[in-house]
Amino acid sequence: MYPERTLRALQRAQANIKVGNAGAALDDLQKIVSKVPKGFEGWLFLGQAKGLLNDHAGAEQCLRKATALQPKNPDGWNNLGQSFSQRGMYEQACPAYAKAVALSNCPHPDVVYNLASTFLMLSRYEEAAQLLEGLLDTGNNSDIWLMLGMSYQGLNSHEKSLDAYLQAAERGGGGYTLHLNLGTCYHTLNDFDNAVKHAQLALNAKPGDDVALCNLGSAHFGAGRLLDALDAYAKSDLQKAHEARLLCLCNVTPLDPLNLKTEHEKFAQRFLGSPSSQSAILSRQDGSALNVGFLSGDFREHPVSFFIEGMLEQIDRTRVKVQLYSTARNSDGVTDRFRALADGWHNVVDLDDATLAEKVAGDNIHIMIDLAGYTDGGRISAFASRLAPVQAAYLGYSVTTGVQAMDYLLTDDVLAPPGQSEPHYTEQLVRLGQTFASYTPPLLDVPVGPLPMLRNGYPTFGSFAHLRKISPDTLDLWCAALSAVPSSRIRIVSKGLHIQGTADALLNQFSERGIDRSRVALHGAVSMADFLEAHNEIDLILDSVPWNGHTTTLHGLWMGVPTMSVRGNYHTSRFGEMALSAVGLADWIAETPAQFGANVAKKASDHGSLADLRMHCRESLLQSALCDHAAMARRFESACEWMWENRRKGQGKNQTSF
Repeated sequence: MYPERTLRALQRAQANIKVGNAGAALDDLQKIVSKVPKGFEGWLFLGQAKGLLNDHAGAEQCLRKATALQPKNPDGWNNLGQSFSQRGMYEQACPAYAKAVALSNCPHPDVVYNLASTFLMLSRYEEAAQLLEGLLDTGNNSDIWLMLGMSYQGLNSHEKSLDAYLQAAERGGGGYTLHLNLGTCYHTLNDFDNAVKHAQLALNAKPGDDVALCNLGSAHFGAGRLLDALDAYAKSDLQKAHEARLLCLCNVTPLDPLNLKTEHEKFAQRFLGSPSSQSAILSRQDGSALNVGFLSGDFREHPVSFFIEGMLEQIDRTRVKVQLYSTARNSDGVTDRFRALADGWHNVVDLDDATLAEKVAGDNIHIMIDLAGYTDGGRISAFASRLAPVQAAYLGYSVTTGVQAMDYLLTDDVLAPPGQSEPHYTEQLVRLGQTFASYTPPLLDVPVGPLPMLRNGYPTFGSFAHLRKISPDTLDLWCAALSAVPSSRIRIVSKGLHIQGTADALLNQFSERGIDRSRVALHGAVSMADFLEAHNEIDLILDSVPWNGHTTTLHGLWMGVPTMSVRGNYHTSRFGEMALSAVGLADWIAETPAQFGANVAKKASDHGSLADLRMHCRESLLQSALCDHAAMARRFESACEWMWENRRKGQGKNQTSF
């Protein structure tokens, strides 16, 4: 088809392209396509050359001509796919690669790999994994295993993902991406020590990298090494890292509420800017229901769901319409229940802040409730720009947001005592009475067992706190209790304790405080059913400071196991007081840390009272304000009405209580 001279020029151009000298090939190729406009190879190589010279739009034009000339030639489609991929145009690249694969009797592994990579970029993880699994026999390629690990990770198959990453490492893989992903995978599997190791290796490969620093901070945070976590977070410029740093600060002792407020305000000023003036007060017909939106990533099996579902079921829809905005990618049976009880269900996980704001405005939301704050799934930046005329923080984040556009924070009389707590928040406080949320017990039939000490001959203390909550002050309290009751043992169930190094580090802290390691039993994360059943091996729970147990305290009461807490000075350190006082167990709250050990010893010595409490605790909980969903719904509805009117009238008054 080509004249001899033109053929030699084509061969010369091809050779230049192979050695990366696309500029030298360009002149030859432009002459070739001018002389032989119907020559497939000329357009193909010209497209390749332009792509190498970063003229991707020009490359696309050439490759489209090539595919038009030979539509059944897979090389043209594969190169066209590459042209799209290099510009991040994966939706367009995918069908081009797919055509290249379909047109080949025996597709080249590189073409299949290209298609798999595109599926991965489009979050089509299952299709990517299937293709990559088919490539495993084609060579000992660490890149295939790396991509397969990423596909499994996208499918939440974390054990398979870990194995794939390790296979990549065994085959010579390394560097930033592999170590970063390995660290993330280990963190998901609660192996915080290995998560730290690989985050550090990623950082070594790419010094100063913001993502690796953020991951390193999160790994230390998961392991309870708070100061190391704060150091890593502070060195990263990622907004996510500084959000995580705020949550980490909430666990550091001594807890300073005013400093926490200052740190949150600094974050908001640095990362969130000033609120938008776009959201004007919406019109509302007299007597019509308020349209209230709730935004969260936790409409699933998560602690937040235990404290919002029951109330939402009882909301009077003539007063409040419930619109749920989910930022979660994964759902479960709990999600199905939330979807069914909502007046409107909206999956907004893929919406940016501006698009989310447009949607909320289009839904005519009067009040937007943030249930996440700076935790995973939160969209605090969207709230900072103002999503709705009235905005309030509630439940999922127990600290001030520091955001000027967050008008209110819903709390209660115990967590935020009137006259004492207002300086700790940028928001106006709205108190929902004795308790700020009602509790829905787990839907699992796990019966309460007899008091363990009656068969063991010694009391067993327990904790289900995350490692990040096991602060030095917490360990001091626990060891004071163990010392006050020399025959006692402690059983700790927490994510990460299945790793020997993590367990040894915690055991060493008990040893340093004079408690023999044989008295301490450590267990990693368990299923919900096993979590509840574990209470039948525990006589009483020891609380954590400065962040008390909340969900775990109520699960304990449900299983007949009370918690010994200590009175605190801030929202997070008053969860124990709020829960215990609501069920008539105020005598389980130590006035000071110094009284904690003696109080535990007194309770542990009264076998009869403990056994009686165990048998009646569940009923007491059900009869308390903590499980009165209807009453909570009425208070919430009244609070919404008050917030709307207060905001509409421009008043700045804190509501004492509903």
